[in-house]
Amino acid sequence: ADITAEAGRMTRLVDDMLTLALADAEAPPARTPVDLSVVMHDVRGRAERSEITVDVDANGPAVVLGDAAALSQVAWILIDNAAKHGAGPISISVEQRAGAAILEVADAGPGIPADQVERVFDRFHRADPMRSPAGAGLGLAIARDIVEAHGGTIRAENRRPGAAFAFALPLAG
Repeated sequence: ADITAEAGRMTRLVDDMLTLALADAEAPPARTPVDLSVVMHDVRGRAERSEITVDVDANGPAVVLGDAAALSQVAWILIDNAAKHGAGPISISVEQRAGAAILEVADAGPGIPADQVERVFDRFHRADPMRSPAGAGLGLAIARDIVEAHGGTIRAENRRPGAAFAFALPLAG
């Protein structure tokens, strides 16, 4: 069981490193219409299969141009991060604002240490390795690289309670 678990961890690490290498090569993502509301519901289903409860709030379609699989990966990274480092309830929402589609994941956990908020998207950064020894600190770096390759922005902030991570992409059209 230990060998199987370690093999799985190493496979995820290699996959993450490959994703980062591809991002460094600056290969442009596919540009097809993607509705972030659909991405949100797909990721919610994946979360439920992983026994993670996620509340959904969609305010209609929010169509961007991009790679659906890559944007789904970003949403999953944010959900997985909230599940590992935050606390329920976890929520995911999509909205349109000022010409952008915004997908946000929030939790009610302890939040991000104030001195770490600006660093959470750095490669290999782990705010508190003792609190959660799993992971190599690559997930949020991958999320940032994917979002920026799509011409968007990503941010993290503390709330009372918890933390919120959101990315914004230009609306298609």
